[in-house]
Amino acid sequence: MADHPYVDALVDAGGADAARLLPRDELEDVLRRIVAEARSAWPGLEVDGARFIRHLAQHLPADAARLASLHAGDLYLACACVDGDRRALELFERCILDRVGGSLRRLDPAPTFVDDVKQLLREKLFIPAAGAAKIAHYRGTGALEGWVRIAAIRTGRNLLRSTRAGQPPSSDDSIAVGLAAAPDAELEYMRGRYASEFAEVFREVLAEQAARDKNVLRLYFVDGLRSGAIGKVYGVHAATVRRWIEKAREEMLAETRRRLAARLGLDGSELESLMMDIHSQLDLTLSRCLRVAPADAG
Repeated sequence: MADHPYVDALVDAGGADAARLLPRDELEDVLRRIVAEARSAWPGLEVDGARFIRHLAQHLPADAARLASLHAGDLYLACACVDGDRRALELFERCILDRVGGSLRRLDPAPTFVDDVKQLLREKLFIPAAGAAKIAHYRGTGALEGWVRIAAIRTGRNLLRSTRAGQPPSSDDSIAVGLAAAPDAELEYMRGRYASEFAEVFREVLAEQAARDKNVLRLYFVDGLRSGAIGKVYGVHAATVRRWIEKAREEMLAETRRRLAARLGLDGSELESLMMDIHSQLDLTLSRCLRVAPADAG
């Protein structure tokens, strides 16, 4: 057996650039933890570890420090669904698809409407058309349930519009590119409506971070220092700096979510959609805010 089978699988699948960001031994340990975490999320669902890593390689974040923020279990389930695993498809139906019914019933309470939308989603997500099944586009940066819920809402609205116009449902390629593509009108509306509230909340949350965390984030996102260089400043290992950065990012996201929910009174699907958008642009937002925020001692 190779010394670094998961690193080798990552490189073979096109993740060579990411593999160079960490020493091979350290990266192998990170990948093993990701595989273990993913498997523990779905007991009884078996996907070959190297196969999962090759799938993960297609969705690697730009920074290896963000590997820890991946929804590994959800990505693992999606990978098994891509492979047509019967157990995975059953789990997806019961644990993911069945949970979107509440959001769909707010659009139209008719049971036939909910069933029709679910069937359209099954066809879009699991039947390959000009390439891999659309579930392969899920990147693991947000919860799979949220990703599917927003796809369901889009599909449901498209179905309602088509029904009212007396036409068959139009092709909804927004699912094909996942939710990381250009935002639709709903997301643009939410961005415009809540932009000032988000900016205010995020600045509050950032200002309340510990001085060391803000300075580390500034060194990383504004000054462009690698985690190893920052580690030398603080006398710690690069891996410790990466943990600091990831912990700060996740805590800020969680607190931003909590405050936005309290302040705006959004329902679950709207909040999930907004937070996924915020998550996708978090590093850019941090960079912009830190450029104008006063430096702290620490």
